[in-house]
Amino acid sequence: MARTSQRALARIAHGLKPGQYRAVSTGIYLTVDSRGRMRFQYRARHAGAGSRHAGGTFDSLAEAEAARQRLLGLRATGGLLARRDQERRLTIAEYASREWWPHVVTLSPVTQVEYRAVLERDILPFWKGWRIGDLVDAEDMLSEYVSWLKRSKSATDRGGSTAPLKALSIFTRLIDHAVERQVLGYNPVARTRRQLARESAGGARVRRDGIRRVLHREVRSPIDIERIRIAMGGRTREQTLANRARVSLAGWEGLRPGEIGALRHRDWRSSEGPLSHILVGKALKDVAGHLMVGPTKNGRVREVLLWPRIAQELEQLYDAQGAPPLDALVFPNSKGGYSDWGNWRTNRWYQALKRAGLAERAAPGASGAFDPYSLRHTCATLMFYVRSEDEHTFADTEIAEHLGHTGAVLHEYYAGVRKDMRRYSGQTMDQVIATVRREVWGPAPGEPDYVEELLGVADAARLCGISEKAMLGRIANGTVEALRDGRRLQVRRFELVPLILSSGSG
Repeated sequence: MARTSQRALARIAHGLKPGQYRAVSTGIYLTVDSRGRMRFQYRARHAGAGSRHAGGTFDSLAEAEAARQRLLGLRATGGLLARRDQERRLTIAEYASREWWPHVVTLSPVTQVEYRAVLERDILPFWKGWRIGDLVDAEDMLSEYVSWLKRSKSATDRGGSTAPLKALSIFTRLIDHAVERQVLGYNPVARTRRQLARESAGGARVRRDGIRRVLHREVRSPIDIERIRIAMGGRTREQTLANRARVSLAGWEGLRPGEIGALRHRDWRSSEGPLSHILVGKALKDVAGHLMVGPTKNGRVREVLLWPRIAQELEQLYDAQGAPPLDALVFPNSKGGYSDWGNWRTNRWYQALKRAGLAERAAPGASGAFDPYSLRHTCATLMFYVRSEDEHTFADTEIAEHLGHTGAVLHEYYAGVRKDMRRYSGQTMDQVIATVRREVWGPAPGEPDYVEELLGVADAARLCGISEKAMLGRIANGTVEALRDGRRLQVRRFELVPLILSSGSG
């Protein structure tokens, strides 16, 4: 743009109001102040396309042009600004390899494997050839990228809606690194991630740091926990107890899936019996198809209060497993190694939701179906109202520590649902568990109003809506306990409650 004469500048200024601008030279804008005086502002990027703007205001056009040229000269002669401009011209793949990865290798080995897998599978294939600096003008492409992630076979194979969000979260961290180095002035990927998080949250408010409020519909009733737990089955008594214990640890103890998968018997008991707490220091992750153990979500080790009835449940499982070494996993696979939570969710969880009458079909997209992670919200909400065994109400700091949150996150996360469990106010968690289990199972052996009712195998089978042969099979594999009276087998009606409820004949 040619330089404008002083007379022309005065003519332009006469037509301007305070707050209005008019370009009068390359990168120079004329405005007037409240007293009508001419002021000249320059704008230029610190280091080329995608970087932050620099600027200043001067009394004359010559001063503004000189200041702008000084900045451009710094860019041209090298140093920090020139280096930033060079980094901005790197492709995303080059930047990730040269600049970001030296930071990633300082993180845990599990995190490194996870980041590399997502980078190579869900980020670089789409952004092949794109430069870091191009992202600031890539709003349409970011929308297309989200659509690509949702369509991606790798994403749907690894959990559907959660996989795209994870890819965007890791992409956001990469671009955050560029912003911290002043390679980019802002992170355009972060806004896209927040938009997708809002969609995934069903409209719940999502903060800039990714935290959103739990919705009322996500807090399952304690009755639901027990209905799901009672609907959990297995080929053997050991499998049945293990499947039910997973539900209890998620719903009554508030553990995350990865934390449950990494538990060993030494974390909740000693050689003398159950501890008063569960030591949670590791979490199991599926990283690029490999199960790996790393730190918990917040990287801290914490002690989670172990409610007495859950301790009894874990002790039953421990006995059914043959009292293995304390270093053994609580939930091993058939070979004694780590058990995949995703397989359990697919093969057991959704079937239990259907049997419990909570889901229309045994599938993740069925009406009424939900992810087992939601059970954790029930524990959190209950803890705002229940009291401890020594009769005190839990402080927010205690609840946050139990769940592995900070106090600020706890308040924001559960701000909208803290009243949902008011009916249980004043009880201990153990009393709530006992009340709920009695409501679902009825009076249990050992309780004052329990009435023993013994049935023959044929009557028991008829009551459950299965064949006598099927009932004998359950007795043989231990999923139904039977008493022997001479040559005759008898079954407590109490033992049949899960089968009766599942069949709908009770």
